[in-house]
Amino acid sequence: MTQPDVSVVMGIYNEQTHLKDTIESVLSQEGVKLEFIIVNDGSTDESESIIRSYAKRDPRIHLYNQTNQGLTKALIAGCNHAIARYIARQDAGDLSLPGRLKAQKDMLDSQSEMSMCSTAVIYLAPDGEKFGKTIQSAEDAREGLTRRSINTIQGPPHHGSVMFRKQSYDKVGGYRKQFYVAQDLDLWTRMIEHGQHGSLQTIYYEAIANSRSISSLRRDQQVETTKVILECCEARANNGDDSRLLEKARKASKPKEGKTAIATSKSESDFLYFVGSYIKSTNPKASRKYLKRALAANPWNWKALAKLVLYK
Repeated sequence: MTQPDVSVVMGIYNEQTHLKDTIESVLSQEGVKLEFIIVNDGSTDESESIIRSYAKRDPRIHLYNQTNQGLTKALIAGCNHAIARYIARQDAGDLSLPGRLKAQKDMLDSQSEMSMCSTAVIYLAPDGEKFGKTIQSAEDAREGLTRRSINTIQGPPHHGSVMFRKQSYDKVGGYRKQFYVAQDLDLWTRMIEHGQHGSLQTIYYEAIANSRSISSLRRDQQVETTKVILECCEARANNGDDSRLLEKARKASKPKEGKTAIATSKSESDFLYFVGSYIKSTNPKASRKYLKRALAANPWNWKALAKLVLYK
């Protein structure tokens, strides 16, 4: 295999449902030489066998297995194996749309002051309905990560839509194991201290909303960890070192005692209610479907029941 331009890094855990579509969306990218590094974080479904079947046919795929340790450690392992000058993130279940990798490579090739760039993102509901999109302006991309308030700080549209320089990643120390959640925001705030964040306004990434995502299941931990990340930014600005805060970050971001990342019926219901409410004006039929699912998952979800009554 020739030296790749881009190392695509993906961590997976039990993603058999949409895994083939994700893999094919990456392998079909044109205009770049790529390697596809997939770290299997202890999956118990058919994910590993699916990856192996693709790897037998395409030498660009490199599979690494580890015991279940969470996304952050999977990404650390994947990026450590990357050999290209650029690393592109990819989340399992999502799609890189045609032209994504070349467009981001071209942006970083032409603008040496950038350490990272992202693309606009379209979001889909669980059954594929259009759910929303995020198109970040060049100004918000450039300034969003420099804002030092939990209400104003703004990162890329999606973790999986980012490509960054391997040199910049190594310089700042990469993903940090203390950040079980918000590991991307921690990395981005350090990378923009050594280079800008650029934004492509074209939609090149398709993300499927699901109730098992960290942002859905660990919202409180994300908020608390973001507060620590902002403290880290201040510490680096003042004395160049935030190491004293890493233990605080670990405690804020670690899974709570006795809890797992498995969606409960309540969290599943709340997620489905959110989807149904969000698309109510654009897709009433699908909205009713998700509200009914929300009520089926949790019959005590009065908000879902109330919205369904209003439909009649």
